[in-house]
Amino acid sequence: MKKMRLKGMEDQLDYSVVDRCVKTVNGLEAAHINMSTGEITYDSSCVDEDLMRETFAKEGLTLEEIK
Repeated sequence: MKKMRLKGMEDQLDYSVVDRCVKTVNGLEAAHINMSTGEITYDSSCVDEDLMRETFAKEGLTLEEIK
C-alpha cells in the first residue's frame, strides 16, 4: 500500500472534487481517503500514478508522497 497527501485545498477538501477524481482513475476506486488529513492510501500496483497526478492537478490539487 502507498500513501499520498493532497495539497492545494488545505482549508477544506471538497469531497465532490476528490470523489470525481477517484472515479476517473482506474484502480483508485478501492483507495481509502481520509478527508480530514487529505491522505489517500491505495495499491500502487493497480494505479497509473501519472494519470492520478494529472487528474488531481486538473482540479488544482497536487499529490505529495508520504514515506
